[in-house]
Amino acid sequence: MEHLNAEDIINYVTLDAMNEDTMVFCKHVNGHIRGCATCLGKLRKYLDIHDMYQVQNPGGDFKTFVSEQLQEEYVLSLDIE
Repeated sequence: MEHLNAEDIINYVTLDAMNEDTMVFCKHVNGHIRGCATCLGKLRKYLDIHDMYQVQNPGGDFKTFVSEQLQEEYVLSLDIE
């Protein structure tokens, strides 16, 4: 099973519009995290960071904020696991 990458998780966390493409994407992510504790844990971590982002840095770039909150090596390792 291929894990979700950091880009997928960030896109999922920051999703702000629902259309046919995003519904397919959400079904993919939801289906994956139901069976993958590793990716569910990553998603929860990004959701926690997104909550901080909304309070501390509204209007800024979430990817930059994530990089500041997590060590760059950790963010990159999300794609490797």
